[in-house]
Amino acid sequence: MKFFTEKYYNSAADCLSKAGKLGATAASLGMAYSDGYHCVYEAGRLKTSSTSERWHYALEVVVNGHRGAAAGNSLEHLNELLERAVALAKIGAVSHYTTLPAVGKYADIKSYSPELEKLTREKLICDCGGMVDALKADDGNIDISSAGSREYQESFVMNSAGLFHKEQNSDWGLELGFVKVEGQDMLFAGENRHWRALNDLYDTDYLVAQNRFDYQHGSHLSAIGSGSFPVVLSPDVFSSFLSPVMAGLNGRDVYKGISPLKEKLGKKCFSDDLTIRDEPHLDFAPWSACMDDNGIPTKSMALIQNGVVERFLYDYDTACMVQTEPTGHEGCSPYAPRVTPGKTSSRDIIGSIKRGLFIKSLLGFGQGNIGNGDFSCNIALGYLIENGKVTGRVKNTMIAGNIFELLKNLQVSSDIDLNSLYPYAMLDGVQVAVKG
Repeated sequence: MKFFTEKYYNSAADCLSKAGKLGATAASLGMAYSDGYHCVYEAGRLKTSSTSERWHYALEVVVNGHRGAAAGNSLEHLNELLERAVALAKIGAVSHYTTLPAVGKYADIKSYSPELEKLTREKLICDCGGMVDALKADDGNIDISSAGSREYQESFVMNSAGLFHKEQNSDWGLELGFVKVEGQDMLFAGENRHWRALNDLYDTDYLVAQNRFDYQHGSHLSAIGSGSFPVVLSPDVFSSFLSPVMAGLNGRDVYKGISPLKEKLGKKCFSDDLTIRDEPHLDFAPWSACMDDNGIPTKSMALIQNGVVERFLYDYDTACMVQTEPTGHEGCSPYAPRVTPGKTSSRDIIGSIKRGLFIKSLLGFGQGNIGNGDFSCNIALGYLIENGKVTGRVKNTMIAGNIFELLKNLQVSSDIDLNSLYPYAMLDGVQVAVKG
């Protein structure tokens, strides 16, 4: 670590010791530092090239069964903020635990790559500019945007149960998009990638190719008409469609009786094609985590198995409230839900559809009673499928339905997006409405 030194560790340990003397039966303190640089192209030109640096800490205590918290970025004021956290605990939220769990055994996950030092500011600017120029060569009149970043992070956490854990992370990001305006018609498209190590995902040619696909197919308009149709979802959209399912596994909501899956544990609710595992230990994945905020180890586990609900998720506080075992999920939410791929490629799935839609992005998803799976939203970028081929972009088109019902008739592709690791999915019987 290049920022945190013994001075910070000693200050943190001293703070936790003082927390106990002030009446805290549980206390935790986390500190984080990050630096990086970024570049942004707008309207086809370099707009900004900037650097950033920040560090901060967050402190939480439990006093007389209530929680208090404070945060800051001045080491000199750490003890003062501790006193504030203890004072705030007098009116703070109820804590269902009084002491923190014992230190566990944590997975060794790779999250820092020295190779990222080779990704200089100059290379980022050059690569983002190169993507912009590639799209300009196709059409100099479209509004092109691009961005790149490289960041370094380090952090540590200590708590009153004896936990002392340090981490180093690296990260890069690339994105490319465009807007094409013709009269009252606007075509929006874009792709992005990010990871914690330099690998084949850092591929500017891929981002250009994806934008070119949308430019070429999106420039021609098609119409599907209203009715019930099969719909193919891109990996990103499929991930969004699964959000109410993941929310339904929240153990606190199950306890409150507001989860639509509250009485479904061990029961078949979805298609045989739907198997989801939480996989928080993948090296260099941005979502990976070896522990939750209370120091409980994370682990790979089945959430949905061939359509059957396998488990609900509990953070430490909720588990103590419900009197069950915690699953190591902060906020009772999964870290990295991964859908097991199917046996048919997305190309063949699309090829099997006589008339339907291929959707790459949605506008207003989440409107309606999304907690119960009901949705109604506009298609931001979607294409008509005719006789197994993508023919043209649809506009003024909405889709609606209930996600829990639609997932009972699901086909998952064998190929996945290499960044999100989600497959494509086909849902049958989606309601489509066209304006005008």
